[in-house]
Amino acid sequence: MRSEKLNIKDMVKITLCFSLFIFHFSFCFAQQPASHAIDSLTARIATEHEDSNKVNTLLALYDKIYHNGDHDKAMQYAVDALDLSKSIYYRHGESIANRAMAQVYYTQLKYADALHSLNAGLKIATDLNDTSSMALFYTRIGLVYFRLANQPEALQADLTSLKLREEIKDSASMVSSLINIGNVYSEQGNFSEALKYEKKALRLSLKYDQKNNISACYNNLGGIEVKSRHYGEALENFNKSIEVEEKMGDNEGIAIAYGNVGEIYVDLGRYDTAVKYIMKSLVMKKKGGYRRVESSYEHLAELNNLLKHYAVAKLYADTVLKISLATGSKDCIQSGYESLSRADSGMGDFRSALANYMLAESWRDSLVNDENTKKTVQAEMNYAFDKKQDAEKAEQDKKDLLQHEQSRKQQITIYFISGILFLVILFAFVVVRSLRQNRRKTVIISKQKEEVEKQKEEVEKQKAVVEQQKAVVEEKNELIEQQKAVVEEKNKDITDSIRYASRIQRALLTTDEYITEHVKEHFILFKPRDIVSGDFYWAFNGYGVLYLACCDCTGHGVPGAFMSLLNISMLNESVIERKIIRPDRILNDVRDNIIKALNPDRVDTESQDGMDCSLCAFDFKNGVLQTACANNPVWIVRKDTGELEEIAPDKMPVGIQYGDQKSFTVRNLKLNQGDVVYMFTDGYADQFGGPKGKKFKYKALSEKIKMISDKPMQEQKNILEQTFEEWRGNLEQVDDVLIMGIRV
Repeated sequence: MRSEKLNIKDMVKITLCFSLFIFHFSFCFAQQPASHAIDSLTARIATEHEDSNKVNTLLALYDKIYHNGDHDKAMQYAVDALDLSKSIYYRHGESIANRAMAQVYYTQLKYADALHSLNAGLKIATDLNDTSSMALFYTRIGLVYFRLANQPEALQADLTSLKLREEIKDSASMVSSLINIGNVYSEQGNFSEALKYEKKALRLSLKYDQKNNISACYNNLGGIEVKSRHYGEALENFNKSIEVEEKMGDNEGIAIAYGNVGEIYVDLGRYDTAVKYIMKSLVMKKKGGYRRVESSYEHLAELNNLLKHYAVAKLYADTVLKISLATGSKDCIQSGYESLSRADSGMGDFRSALANYMLAESWRDSLVNDENTKKTVQAEMNYAFDKKQDAEKAEQDKKDLLQHEQSRKQQITIYFISGILFLVILFAFVVVRSLRQNRRKTVIISKQKEEVEKQKEEVEKQKAVVEQQKAVVEEKNELIEQQKAVVEEKNKDITDSIRYASRIQRALLTTDEYITEHVKEHFILFKPRDIVSGDFYWAFNGYGVLYLACCDCTGHGVPGAFMSLLNISMLNESVIERKIIRPDRILNDVRDNIIKALNPDRVDTESQDGMDCSLCAFDFKNGVLQTACANNPVWIVRKDTGELEEIAPDKMPVGIQYGDQKSFTVRNLKLNQGDVVYMFTDGYADQFGGPKGKKFKYKALSEKIKMISDKPMQEQKNILEQTFEEWRGNLEQVDDVLIMGIRV
C-alpha cells in the first residue's frame, strides 16, 4: 500500500521530465503545421534533382510531419534523406538526418537505436570540425543516458557539450547544457552543485530573454528545493515559472507547475489548498487537450482518501483506471487500483478492497519487471560504451603519433626558413656594404674632379709642370673609368640576382594552366611594382572545392617577395598537409604559423609582418562560395541584376596585430551561373594618376567592374590594364597590382 501522503519524489521527476521534454530537447509536440506546407514540400521533392537541395527539402518535410504527430512517416523521410546524403557524399546532410532519426527513436522510447544514430551523427560532425553540431549531439546523448538512469555517462556528455560551447563562445546555447547538468546532479542528490548550475543557466537565460529556458530553470530550482524540503523556496520558484509561462501562453507548462504546487501543499498537510491547485491543473490540461490528465485524477483520488471522502475518491479512481487502461500507463493503473482499495476499505467494502489491492500488487510486479528490463538495456549499453571508449583511445593514440610527426615536419620547416632568412640577411649586408663603398668612391671621384679643375687653372701659370699634371689627370681618369666599371658590374649583379629571384617567385605561383583546368572563364591581372612582388595568388583544388587566394604581403620588392614565399608555404601546409578546409580556420592557422616563424616570443611588439588576404572556396557543383577576408574584400556581380555585392573583410591582417588575436569570420553565399567573383589587393585603387594626380580609389574600380562584368574575361583584363596605364600616365607605379576575376 502507498503511504498516506503523496510521494514528493514523483513530483520532482515530473518537474525534471517537464524541463527535459518541453525546453531542452526538440523531441516534443509542436503546433500542427498547415497541410498546404506539407503538400508544397511533397510536390517539390518530386521535381528536384538528386542533390543537397533535395536532402534539405526531405529534412524540412520530416520536421513538418514529425511535429504533426505522424512519427513513422517522418522516420521514412529521415531515412530517405540519410540514404541520398550518403550517395552524393553530402556529409552535413548525413549528420542532420542521423539527428532526425534519433529524435523519432527517442520519442518511441527506443533508446539504444537513438544512441546509435546520435553517435553516427557525432562522428560526422567531428570529421567536419563542426563544433556547434558536436555540442548539440553531446547534449542529446546526455538526455538519452539520463532517461536510462545512467547518470555518470549523462553528466560526461553534458559537460562535453558545455565545454564545446564555451570554446566557440556560444553563451545562448550553453543554457541547455547547464540545465541538463543541474538535472543530473539533482538526480544524484548533489543539490549544491545542482543549484549552482541551474542558477547560472537562469542568469544566462534571463540575459538572452529565453522564456522557455527561464521557466525550466525556475521549475528545476523548485524541484531541487523540494528534495531539500525547503518548501517556501520551492513554492516561490514554481510561482515564478507560472508567471513566465502565463506570459508565453504555455498552458501545458502552467498545468504541470500547478500540479507541482498542489503536491507541495499535500506534503505540508494543507489538503484544501492542494485540491485547489490540482483542480486548476486538471482544468488547464483538459482545456489544452493535454493527454496525461490521469495523474491529476490520481492525485484527487488520493487527496479525497486523505480527507475521508471515500465515495468521491472512488469516482476519481475509476476515472484514473478508465484513462490509464486506454493509454497503457502501468504506473497510473497500479495507483488507480490502490486508491480504489483504500476507498473500498474506508467505506467498509473489504472484499472489494482486497480484490483491488491484489490487482494493484499484480500491476506493481509488472512495473518491477519493466524496471529489470530497463536495467538490462542499460547494462548492455554500458558494455557498448566501454567498447567505444577503447576504440576512441586507440584513435587518440593514432592522432598523437600523427601530431608528433607533424610537429617534427614543422620544426624542419622552421629550420629551413631560418636558413633562408640568414642568407637574406647576409645578402642584404653584402649589398649595403657594397653600396657604402660605392658612395665613398663616388665622393673621392668628385673631389678628384675638383682637383683636376684647379690644376687646369694653374696650367697657364705653371707651364713648366703642365705635362706632369696632365699625366696625373690621365692616370686619375683611368682610375675613374675603372671604378665606374666596378660600380656598373655590381649594379648588374644585383639586378640579375633580383631577376633570378623573380623567376623563382613566379615558379611558385600557381600556373594559369592549373587554374584554367578548374575554372574555364577567369583572368589574372598581375603587375609587380618592382621586378619581384609582395602580391601573390594561390590556388588548390581538393576536398570537392577550388581554393583561390589573393594576397598582399607586408612591403614590396625583395622584402615583399620573401614574405610571399613564406606565406605560399604556409598556405600549402595548412590546406594540403594539415587538411584544414574551412577558409576562416585556414587563415587562423596561417596567422599562428607566421607569428611562430617571425616572432615566436612576441618580443617585437612593433612588428607588423604578415599579409592582407581574401580566401575563397568555390563549390561549383552545389553553387556555394565560402570565404574569409583579412582587410581585403570580395566583390560579386550578380548575373540576374548586374548589381555588385561586397563581402566585407575582417579589419585585421593575417599576422601580428595590436590587441587580442580574434578568429576570422567565415561567410557562406549562394552562387548562380553567370555570377562573377572579383578578388584584389589595394594596389590598383591606391595608384596615383589622372589630371590631378590623385588615387584611383575603390569606388571608381567598382563602377568600372560593374560596367565590364558581362564582357569576356580576357577582354575585362585588357580593359582594366589599359585603364590603369592611362590613369598612371608618367607617374611611377606606387604598389604591386593584383586583380582576379572568376565567372561561375
